[in-house]
Formats: sequence, C-alpha cells, structure tokens
Amino acid sequence: MTSKPDNPTSQPAAQAVTARWGAALDAGFTAVPNVLLKAQAELQLNHVEMIVLLNILMHWWQPDKMPFPRSSSIADRMGTTQRTVQRALTTLAEKGLVKKISIGEGAKRETFIDVAPLRAALEKIVARYSWQAPSPEGEAEPL
Repeated sequence: MTSKPDNPTSQPAAQAVTARWGAALDAGFTAVPNVLLKAQAELQLNHVEMIVLLNILMHWWQPDKMPFPRSSSIADRMGTTQRTVQRALTTLAEKGLVKKISIGEGAKRETFIDVAPLRAALEKIVARYSWQAPSPEGEAEPL
C-alpha cells in the first residue's frame, strides 16, 4: 500500500513535533521537506551548499515572498566567510536550484533568493518515487 507521509501541519503531527523538541521551538523552526535531505546526493549538493540552502529556507515563510537573508548573516551563523557563502549561492544558482534577484542600487540594493527552482526540482524527484506509509517506527522511505 502506498500513500503520502502524514501531513506535518496536522494537529497530531504538530503536537509530536512539540513533544520532540519542547522549548527549543520557542526560537522558531524551519519547514524542510524530507526529500531535500534524502536527495542531496542526487542534487549534487555538498555540505556547504546544503547548510546555505537551509539558512535560506529559514527565511522563507510566505510562498509569494522570496527570502532575502544577507550572506554575512549566513556566514556568521555557519562560522565561515561571507565569500564562502557567496560562492555557494553562485553554485546553487548555476545548478538551477535557486535564482538570485537583485533589486535596487548601491546601499539600497537587496538580493532576494527565489527558491521556486528548488521546489520544482524536489517535486520532480518526488514524482519519480511512490511513497510508502510511515512504519510504526516513524520511517517513511523510498528515497
């Protein structure tokens, strides 16, 4: 029997997340589809690119509003250089997983990160697999 995994926004799923993480959720959380983690080799994401992506996704809460985290903020959180983050963003764009969109000039210039290409890539991967219901141990696999 195949079915999609439980909806993470359902009340029981939300309660399970709260039960697992407790007060750590008070600082916020990031919704990340499991397929991103399971398909990182298929997407050819190295560890730096993956952490940069997770940092970008941390800022993406509205589907119609692109995140615009500063590369310096991501670098500070990662304990690396701003240049390392910028290189990872460029590589992610070259791989077709994000689009960098700059708006404004000079000091008022902001760079938004369009993650729609990532979503499309993940949806294509999901479409190739049939999802199995989670086991009693909480594991749902095909990837």
